[in-house]
Amino acid sequence: MEHFFAQCHRVTKPGGFTLHSFLSPDPGNARQKRLIEADSNTKCTKTPPLEWFSPSPGIVVDYLKSAGFRRLRQIRLKSGLVIRSKAARQLLKDWDIRRSYWKLHSGTLEMDGLEIPDWIIVGGIKQP
Repeated sequence: MEHFFAQCHRVTKPGGFTLHSFLSPDPGNARQKRLIEADSNTKCTKTPPLEWFSPSPGIVVDYLKSAGFRRLRQIRLKSGLVIRSKAARQLLKDWDIRRSYWKLHSGTLEMDGLEIPDWIIVGGIKQP
């Protein structure tokens, strides 16, 4: 990621800006927490990643600063995209989540569902 942001700085014109968005690794509510857990917990998924696939906003800001960007800003956009019932089951299946997770949480997933985490948008300007 450090190399990526350095290359972003290299190709950005002076006075230009870079903007990056990703899903928050910090759940804003129980539905988001369920989705992050289902994707990240080795007990829940057949193909567990080492961690949630989105970096923390602090790391992104640090890398942008190290690359030379200034006037760094971050915005959190509430997702609000709630997935319930059959759609939740299909999403979990597509993400390779174990059937046992659905069986254990089916009542909650059908009623409350899952929610896509909030979007984090981080950007900065290359000084002229």
